[in-house]
Amino acid sequence: MVGTVNDSTLADGSFEYEVIGEHLTDPLRLLTIDREGRLFELNLETCSATPTELTEDWVVDIVDTSQYRRHLGVAPLPALVVG
Repeated sequence: MVGTVNDSTLADGSFEYEVIGEHLTDPLRLLTIDREGRLFELNLETCSATPTELTEDWVVDIVDTSQYRRHLGVAPLPALVVG
């Protein structure tokens, strides 16, 4: 899933992202990644996005990291699976 969300905390007011997972206990909080490889928590209840870290609180789908400019703080891998 790729989409855009308006968020006043971001410099240009919106960003393109891909949903790569959801929060372990709150399905209204999605883990997203932008084209630069930065992670954001997308809160569907408040329609806001904030930068986040990859922790054990996220259930992550398989992600092909080769499509992003930065790696997510891990060694280069063809896919990232967490959870």
